Amino acid sequence: MKKPQYNCVQAIDVGSNAAWGVVAKKGGRGEVEVMVDEERITGLGRGSFGQKRLSTDGMERAEQAIRELVERGKRAGAEWVGAFGTSALREAINADEFIRRFDGVVHRFRVLSGEEEGMLAFEGARMMLNLVGSCAVVDVGGGSTEVALGEAKVEKVWSLPLGSLRLHEVFVRKQPLDDAEIRSLSAAIDKELDCAQIDSLPEVVAISGTAITCGCVARGYDHKDYPNVHGLTVEREELDEMACTFLKRRVEEVISDRRVDPRRAPYFGVGAMILSRIARRSKFERIRVSLGGLRHAIAKRVLDGENW
Repeated sequence: MKKPQYNCVQAIDVGSNAAWGVVAKKGGRGEVEVMVDEERITGLGRGSFGQKRLSTDGMERAEQAIRELVERGKRAGAEWVGAFGTSALREAINADEFIRRFDGVVHRFRVLSGEEEGMLAFEGARMMLNLVGSCAVVDVGGGSTEVALGEAKVEKVWSLPLGSLRLHEVFVRKQPLDDAEIRSLSAAIDKELDCAQIDSLPEVVAISGTAITCGCVARGYDHKDYPNVHGLTVEREELDEMACTFLKRRVEEVISDRRVDPRRAPYFGVGAMILSRIARRSKFERIRVSLGGLRHAIAKRVLDGENW
């Protein structure tokens, strides 16, 4: 069968809290040339992890956001559009109901396994930073955290039930948290890391909204200027401080902080704590932030003729 050939494609990462859509074409040397890369906060998985069911409100918010991204892709010239679900859609018993909303809207809607999510995150993060050599890619999402380790290709992937939305449902009834509540959250994260037996990691690249926001906080950027954090580093001590500081603030205070997207504010402290505990347990000194992700890897694969 002849491989499909597209000059311009769009890949949409349908996450538990946000949807990211990249429109890309192949450059003259075979590299991916990004034309559009946009995010929409959706809260698709908000409140879903306990009962394993997506809410009607969450599905409607996410549907509107994804349709907006698709229209943006069409205006940019995308000939093929694919949407790819992650943790919330892996677990929800009504995921098919949500996916059917996009019949005729996208060419493909596929739910990725945790291993696929980690592998693609690894490829996309490294590609967008032009990295060579061994590294680990950490993707703290709303429903899960993927850690992928490798050099030229992925050698191992951990997919852990550590997401900012998921843990917020269980451990954050009201902010600010007191010291005992923070210790309880930290212990729950450490327990999952112990079970995963993640040892010391090499150079670490962190992606997703949590990592990007950590970059904005560390460097003092307004959250709207988040592209500026691509390639920057954040020290482990800065992650520790962010986690405790933001969990001890009222949500209204976090919302008023220009460095944090107000729609991400209630969950940022939890996400920062996940990243901080991984840093501590895995003994790496700093993270390097990448705007790359699974969407970039999928776009490249489709442009190369793979059937996704």
